[in-house]
Amino acid sequence: MVKLKDTAAVALGAGLGSACRLSLGAWVGVTVWPFATLMVNLLGSLLIGWLAIVSQPGGRYPMPAWQQQFWLTGFCGGFTTFSLFSFELLQLYSAASYGAAGSYLLLTVIGGCCCCYLGMRLAQRPE
Repeated sequence: MVKLKDTAAVALGAGLGSACRLSLGAWVGVTVWPFATLMVNLLGSLLIGWLAIVSQPGGRYPMPAWQQQFWLTGFCGGFTTFSLFSFELLQLYSAASYGAAGSYLLLTVIGGCCCCYLGMRLAQRPE
């Protein structure tokens, strides 16, 4: 059962992460190539990797579970869902679940693109 404190931490963290993503996108500006999205995805992946290690019990900056939820699931997830995808993929790989890691990678990237394309097609008016 999810505790209310954890849910509130994730919600607040996601709001802050999303606001930071919007601000960073506005700072970078609109470009022909999606530089702001790449920057957010890479920065978020770096941040979630660092936080996942230092926030553990015995880490440099140990945090209670609700604070980990705020930063990892909330902030990093709101900043970029790609960071959480990267972390989960590496967890599967580290656990030697290579088949699961490979299928997760392929299904997420290829499946995500296919679903986005399908959504775009469904949104178009019939000719």
